[in-house]
Amino acid sequence: MSASFLGEAAVKEKDARDYGTPVESINDTSDIEGRITSGFEENGQFIQGLHQRHIQMIALAGTLGTGLFLSIGQALARSGPLGTWLAYSIIGATLFSVVLAVGEMGALVPLNGGIVRYSEKFVDPALAFANGWNEIYAHIVGIPGEITAAAVLVEFWIQINNGIWITVFGVVMLCSALVFVRVYGELEFSFALMKIALVIGLNIMSLVVTCGGGPNHKSIGFQYWRNPGPFVQYLAIPGSLGRFLGFWQSANSALYAYSGLENFTIAAGELKSPRHSIPQAAKRVFWKIVMFYVVTIFMVGLLVPSNDPSLLNSTGNASESPFVIAARRAGIKAVPSIINAVVLTSAWSAGNSSLLGGSRILYGMAREGHAPSFFTRVNRFGVPYLAVSLYGLFMCLGYMTLSRTAAEVFSWLQHLVSIATLVNWMAICVVYLRFFYGCKKQGISRKELPWAAPFQPYITWISLTLFIILLLTGGFTTFIHGHRHSTQIPQVAASSDKDSEALQFTQTQTNHLQQTAMETNASYSIKGVYENPLSMGRGRAIPSPFPSSDDYIVDFDGPDDPDHPYNWKFSVKLYLSVIACFGTFVSSFTSAMFAPGISGVAREFSVSSEVGTLGTTLYVLGFASGPLIWAPASELIGRRWPLTVGKLGGAIFTIASAVGKDIQTVIICRFFAGLFGASQLSVVPALLSDIYDNSERGIAIAIYSLTVFVGPFSAPFIGGFIASSPLGWRWTLYIPAFMAFACGIAFAIFLKETYSPCLLSSKAAMIRKQTLNWAIHAKHDEMEIDFRELFHKNFLRPLRMLITEPIILLISLYMSFIYGLVYALLEAYPYVFETTYGMSPSIGGLTFIGLIIGQLLACAFILSQHSTYMKNLVANKNVSVPEWRLSPAIIGAPVFTAGIFWFGWTGFTDSIHWMAPTAAGVSIGFGILCIFLPCFNYLVDSYLPL
Repeated sequence: MSASFLGEAAVKEKDARDYGTPVESINDTSDIEGRITSGFEENGQFIQGLHQRHIQMIALAGTLGTGLFLSIGQALARSGPLGTWLAYSIIGATLFSVVLAVGEMGALVPLNGGIVRYSEKFVDPALAFANGWNEIYAHIVGIPGEITAAAVLVEFWIQINNGIWITVFGVVMLCSALVFVRVYGELEFSFALMKIALVIGLNIMSLVVTCGGGPNHKSIGFQYWRNPGPFVQYLAIPGSLGRFLGFWQSANSALYAYSGLENFTIAAGELKSPRHSIPQAAKRVFWKIVMFYVVTIFMVGLLVPSNDPSLLNSTGNASESPFVIAARRAGIKAVPSIINAVVLTSAWSAGNSSLLGGSRILYGMAREGHAPSFFTRVNRFGVPYLAVSLYGLFMCLGYMTLSRTAAEVFSWLQHLVSIATLVNWMAICVVYLRFFYGCKKQGISRKELPWAAPFQPYITWISLTLFIILLLTGGFTTFIHGHRHSTQIPQVAASSDKDSEALQFTQTQTNHLQQTAMETNASYSIKGVYENPLSMGRGRAIPSPFPSSDDYIVDFDGPDDPDHPYNWKFSVKLYLSVIACFGTFVSSFTSAMFAPGISGVAREFSVSSEVGTLGTTLYVLGFASGPLIWAPASELIGRRWPLTVGKLGGAIFTIASAVGKDIQTVIICRFFAGLFGASQLSVVPALLSDIYDNSERGIAIAIYSLTVFVGPFSAPFIGGFIASSPLGWRWTLYIPAFMAFACGIAFAIFLKETYSPCLLSSKAAMIRKQTLNWAIHAKHDEMEIDFRELFHKNFLRPLRMLITEPIILLISLYMSFIYGLVYALLEAYPYVFETTYGMSPSIGGLTFIGLIIGQLLACAFILSQHSTYMKNLVANKNVSVPEWRLSPAIIGAPVFTAGIFWFGWTGFTDSIHWMAPTAAGVSIGFGILCIFLPCFNYLVDSYLPL
């Protein structure tokens, strides 16, 4: 809890200075409202143009949309009429407690930025940072989601390229958001009226049709509750479990329909009478939930049977709405176009709400120092135009519809928004509980608050518990769709004995259990990871009890075992290689992206450029230190988690550098970003060696090496444009951090384990579970972690080899010299082209393209030599000779030397055309890759058996 909330005078004065409130007003306040809100007053530059009617409609316009009009059809098909109604009612009831919590805090402390600002004041700035970026992420994907939905809806009338509608809707939405906030309020007010009219009209139509007032004069009543019934057996799972799972899946679907309901205080600082308007808006949300959700969904359950095949159409437009299906069944023809038109305005309205909420959150984050400060700038209309413009950039995500269907892209974005919304609701509950118990601890009576919500804190605790359960179980269908049903799990009868009270298994009892399991599982096949019958490998059967110790060890079924990574499908190897090499590119790209912003760092922190250069130097030092951690870790626990943890850790420390308040924080966090980022440089080659044999490994390593060197040379010209733009040097760190987060998430979701010892350990664990023979294990399981041995193996042994093996010493020195020159060029190129030729950082960065072209040519040259290597390998009976790898290096070494001489000879004066030193980069880039890659492969082939 922040000290200003606790009422400590000294910290109140600090908060007063931070937020523009006179210190005297802090010390003189004696009323409870003054005590709590001291230091919270807004000093923003927004123009207060919203009235109570606007704030009420913002809450309504942000929730009534595609989630209600379209998505409830699929929920009805999953859980039946009663299951759907219960799911939406329960989620609506628990969410209302969130609305009450937000309303109570908003009435007391009306701040722009919503829960983000309250998180900092009532809990901790770290929670505010996390909540803020979660909200920003939700709006970033939510806005293109609504634009995509609008494009889907237009397809109901006219079929043209979706890119046209994405552009039109995006531009118009962005322009409307950049004008005076009063215009936004009037737009939302009009949209909300249209949606209210639609909902009321649809409910009236539903009541009339249900009672037999449609053109076919057929009375429906509750017949669909009897046949096919009030619930659905979800995924054909029998009994109460199937009915409950259908209800639970609809509860997860309801999250998107209700998302945005809590955002009615986002613009609280722009209200003219917040302590009256916010409680009124919060209380009216209850009737909105009842009338516009609960009643509407109840009527839908009466109109359409849950087994109607039209409910599961994926058109994404009005044709899949249950109201349209009901009108079609009743013979009413004009309804589909009317619904589609109003739902189109709903998607537009939801996008506007996300743009308002997201820009205000980003404004609040910038005010608190959790985002770049330029996002606090407002235009003459009082709108944070830079914050709005950032969201406008991400509207381009809607162009994904050009490669996939608009309905499919909308579904992707919808699921992303739902998860972020659930996390936001949980955060609101946590913040309110801290606020509630803070008041109680300080002896502040709830009667003294401007408005005290009823039933608190009990309903908040209930809601928080439900949200946590939803978050943890929302993906349960993933496991069901894996077809791991109970019929596949062998039933083993437990033996009983009079002596079982001793809770000990004798060898005789263990023998009996193992024998029973073997008889039960004689024909059992593991489904999923291992498609072959259970086998100890190499044609050996499951051993009988008490065999020799070697019979317990699991192995692959020979060199052609499909479970061995060498024998995986090429498509699997390809996607693993792509995401692993992309992670390597991001790490190397991050290492050099900082360089163009060094001058900006030096100016901001008043240090020399040499000190600023430490940001790059320490990152490379982290690169050099990281393999001491990640290489042994990948040998102990496999490749997947070191890559995932390394990538996400690098992203976190890169963000920390971007928001650093002093030069020490920036450069230290850069070191740790390099330390974590080194996981890709040390583990990805091992991953490629796991899945490719000698005949394929050379190609894979060549492409991997290209990502290692292209990254540092592609970053400067991108970073040059960013550093010289209004974004500033911090965005040279934000952008690679976002790339690293995306890559880390991809690793966690899509990357599978490739290390053979770990795969065998997993296979042994599965066999143990099926046979109850706990002695079965893999060779890797016998390894004990001995830190002394690890230190000797991974630190002392390389040093000893470096000293005692002349080949390793000489080649390592040469490769280190070449790699060092790569980063020296990051300093030399700006000096030559900016100082000598007077180019700007952005234009001067383009000269790195010569280095990239040279590396691409080198990669093509090395790959062209692969066929010759393969012929030699076949002729030598698949026995590799390490020296075969060195032929490209023999050519690359003189070419590299010539390139360095060429660059130095032509880059010292502007009397020589700038194209001359730029062309030298082609020779340098060609030589770098031709030297580094063959030497690397030579060392691997020479010492791989060790």
